[in-house]
Amino acid sequence: MEACRRLGISRTTGYYWRSQRGGLARTALPEDSRSGRYLSLLERERIAVLRGQGVLDA
Repeated sequence: MEACRRLGISRTTGYYWRSQRGGLARTALPEDSRSGRYLSLLERERIAVLRGQGVLDA
């Protein structure tokens, strides 16, 4: 994340700060529930939100 780099903080801290201020909450999925082959619904929704915010290119 560019904002984290500019502030000199880790991405983890950036995500934490954002979640504390009403952004996307961090979630931890158990490893056994993830196949690794396909994106989960939550991952797809996060990508859609980030694209909508202009953070990710289509």
